[in-house]
Amino acid sequence: MKKQLLFNLTKFFPKRKASGMAAFAVLFLLTVQSSFAQQWDYLGKENDLSTLVSAYTTVAVINENGTEVPYVGFAENSPAPPNNSTLPGPGLLVVKKRLADGTWQQVGQNISDRGSYMRIYANNLNELFVGYIDANNSSKLAVRKYNAGTNSWDALGGNSANLLVSTGSAQSNYAPNQFNGLQRLSMSFDANNVPYIIYSEPSNVVTVKRFNATTSAWEVVGSDTAVIGVSGSIAFIGSDIYISYLGLTAVGATGGSLKLFKLNTSTNVWDSIAVPVAATGATSLTSMRHPVMIANSSTTLCFAYMNTNSTFPATGGSAGQNRAFVAYYDPTAAA
Repeated sequence: MKKQLLFNLTKFFPKRKASGMAAFAVLFLLTVQSSFAQQWDYLGKENDLSTLVSAYTTVAVINENGTEVPYVGFAENSPAPPNNSTLPGPGLLVVKKRLADGTWQQVGQNISDRGSYMRIYANNLNELFVGYIDANNSSKLAVRKYNAGTNSWDALGGNSANLLVSTGSAQSNYAPNQFNGLQRLSMSFDANNVPYIIYSEPSNVVTVKRFNATTSAWEVVGSDTAVIGVSGSIAFIGSDIYISYLGLTAVGATGGSLKLFKLNTSTNVWDSIAVPVAATGATSLTSMRHPVMIANSSTTLCFAYMNTNSTFPATGGSAGQNRAFVAYYDPTAAA
């Protein structure tokens, strides 16, 4: 029995040469044999997806008639950064799918001609959504859903008024260079496949919204978390909704601590969950950047992050900062 997992190798390549390097959205298929041997196989690379420079790669997999089909989104012809301290500029956002013969075909129209930080998601109905920063609209957060019947990416509810989710720029909060690579949005779906999204409004105000199909509009979920932050994530464990983000002491701070909340559906308030100073047997949770959270089982939340105050020895025996760590939280154990 083989298990197949699709991985996105990277989101961007900051050291590209603008004049010579084609798109490098590389996908791999990890085949895990019963002998635990592992083999990486290409699903697509370079000119398979684009002949132009690209960035902000994102991937989702949906089941089509019993076949797992990868969909890849990226910003095509994204301007190369002037130096390693900045990221590529906005580009032409497209989504492509891998066909049975191994070729890649564009799905729908170009999503935006000046977009960045795109993420693609699939719900349990195999419906596709994309969220991105729209430079044509004051860098506000935009969300579209794929309409297979018309082969188009549409605003939710078919209403163009629902295209822009944020009221202000969802990009201006990430001024420090240390935040260049942080995710700008995270989306998850409840048991009814309703999309929920987390992002930061201007002045780092963490905001959660969901799409109300009855009113055909985005609505705020929960009260203000009262802590400014960036790099938000949202996940469901059953009917419970959790959010996490990098909590900052002030706008413009270059690092922060992990913040974790659960929605109290009775009061519509985000209840804070105490985060320990250090993960069990690991490292500080109060000095970090780039936190990302997923629900990796029916009971557990998993966090990956870069620790900026690591005391673990590096290879060769010396201690060093900015190392990647993974920690988990089990709500049932905590209770």
